[in-house]
Amino acid sequence: MRLEIDGKKSEPVADDSRREFLRGSSLLLAGAMPAGFARSQAAPSTPDSPLKLGLIGCGRRGIYLTCQLLSQNPAMQLTAVADMFGDRLQQAMRTVNSRHREQIAVTQRTRFCGWDSYRELMSTDVDVVILATCPGLRPLHFEEAVAAGKDVLVARPVATDIAGLHRFQRAFTSAQAQKLAVRVDLEHRANSTITQTLERIHEGLIGIPIFLRAYSISPILGSKSADGSGDEFSNQLRHWQHHAWTSGGGMLERHSDRLDLCNLVMQSLPVEAQGVGTAGTECSGFFDEQAHLSVEFRYPCGARLQSVWRRSQLPWGGSELLVHGSQGAADVLGGRILNRSGKVIWHASSSGEGLDPPLAETSESQFASDTAISTRPRFSTNLIEPAEDKVGQRAITGTLTAILGREAARRAQRLQLSDLLQSNQSFPMALPKAYC
Repeated sequence: MRLEIDGKKSEPVADDSRREFLRGSSLLLAGAMPAGFARSQAAPSTPDSPLKLGLIGCGRRGIYLTCQLLSQNPAMQLTAVADMFGDRLQQAMRTVNSRHREQIAVTQRTRFCGWDSYRELMSTDVDVVILATCPGLRPLHFEEAVAAGKDVLVARPVATDIAGLHRFQRAFTSAQAQKLAVRVDLEHRANSTITQTLERIHEGLIGIPIFLRAYSISPILGSKSADGSGDEFSNQLRHWQHHAWTSGGGMLERHSDRLDLCNLVMQSLPVEAQGVGTAGTECSGFFDEQAHLSVEFRYPCGARLQSVWRRSQLPWGGSELLVHGSQGAADVLGGRILNRSGKVIWHASSSGEGLDPPLAETSESQFASDTAISTRPRFSTNLIEPAEDKVGQRAITGTLTAILGREAARRAQRLQLSDLLQSNQSFPMALPKAYC
């Protein structure tokens, strides 16, 4: 099966006021489900009942996404939670309950722990599921959610290898056919500073993009230690950032959103990559405390992207995403356009007219904007894609670009995107039968 790089727009679907937060969101993918759409394995909620939310994966990202959805949707209730580990589930419940006590309707019967906990949650009557376990399990859990007829909010990245990406793609195609709402937490998408800057780039303010630079810093990983259970698989899931099949490496986990923006600037995917770094062919090579990757991507037009990811306690000293064009340069995250002499000739503003100082938006405010009913105009048609139709494809291609860079560095060779897709690259994993 081939990954669909250029997906078609989905057809409009009937409005459903109970899912207005999904329909209005700038992270919306396939549209809100038509009223009365039948759920598998569970009876649907009545139109007047609160929208029921289930969380799978009770780590920091899962807690964050849950709190954001509950904050933006007062009528929503968290009714079920699932995690491999009971201590993490309890910690998540304490945190969410302290912030959204009136929206918590989780009972002892809807708290699920263990390898099969995601399946148990899927069998409940939740309407929306957050998938926030380790990325290595994302394709499996997404596949199960779609089969259960659930609307889904997916944490990025959506896979750790090409085989998983194919699996996610197949499930995504099925979700579109069922008119399920699928959202991915691409935080930069609704950032007005970034969208204004992208509009100026595509209007030709910097001329033709020639060279891009993208930088990301990840914190140094803490030490990993066995939890005393003697279960190696459980230990790998608890310390998932230390293992290739569970995390895919820091570049994939932390840098794929930067690469997604670069693809958005270029309106295409890179066709090849070559890189260097500390990533080796063995799993442990990805996770040295001093790990770093430097990768050069080439786009079809000949433009290059220099992408650097590293682990460090120190921040990057300068702009993190720059686009150099024939007539100037753009600081995408900072919302500035410079001419060839280095003078700022435009910067983003709250009004969109380029008059005020650049906005300083936190990740939390960005995602809150994403999950709210958006009144901001959509991207203009000359940009790469409408929000409603292709954000899922962007999540797939952003993940694919990061995998291309990682594999080029691992193999220490120039790697063609077409060859990578044909390779069906995958990380070995010894999953229990319950996960197969």
